[in-house]
Amino acid sequence: NAGDGVKALTGGTALMEGGAAVANNSLNGLALFGGGTAKVRQGAIIQGNGGDGIYVDSGTVTVGDTGGAAGPVTIQSNKQNGIFLRTNSVAIFNNSGNQIINNTGSGILCTDSPSNPLIYEEAGTIGTVSGNAAPQVSCNVSP
Repeated sequence: NAGDGVKALTGGTALMEGGAAVANNSLNGLALFGGGTAKVRQGAIIQGNGGDGIYVDSGTVTVGDTGGAAGPVTIQSNKQNGIFLRTNSVAIFNNSGNQIINNTGSGILCTDSPSNPLIYEEAGTIGTVSGNAAPQVSCNVSP
């Protein structure tokens, strides 16, 4: 793909689950803009993309899930960051088995002020964030 693998714009939604893979796109694996939302769960894999694995600008992404069909997510070997959050975006992490590994940039990167992107996690639910070239996690975290 010569662009983003999956894109949700202006309130659009995307669901990646059941081992779905988004790989080797020239830009981002998953891109959310203008209120777009996505759930990435149940063994989904985002890898080897030319930009960020997941790029969120004024949107919300949920990574991993809990419950009967629970499953972690793998975000690896992307040419920029595993996850990049901009402009008041939110990333919600729901599975301690998630793997955000071996990306060329940060594992999870948020833009600075005046934006206020946020990671929401219950204790220990981001998962493993390691082997990334830049800081592993550079974001505000709640709670």
